[in-house]
Amino acid sequence: MYGIKNYHRADNIAHAVALLAQNSTARLLADGTDVLIQLHHLNSHFDHIIDIHYLPALLGIRVIFVSHRVRLSMN
Repeated sequence: MYGIKNYHRADNIAHAVALLAQNSTARLLADGTDVLIQLHHLNSHFDHIIDIHYLPALLGIRVIFVSHRVRLSMN
């Protein structure tokens, strides 16, 4: 439906960074719907989704994507 070939659930931050480095068409999934909305409305092509939602080190941090930039804010 959206062209996603692989879903990865990162074990830790280093694993997420390694997956991003290995896959130029990867995007982080931090909250559940943000990437899917981008895929639907912007027709973006992400081959790999890397789920970082459940990483303990990131609890309380909100990740916001703007184009190719990442903004972080604490909840």
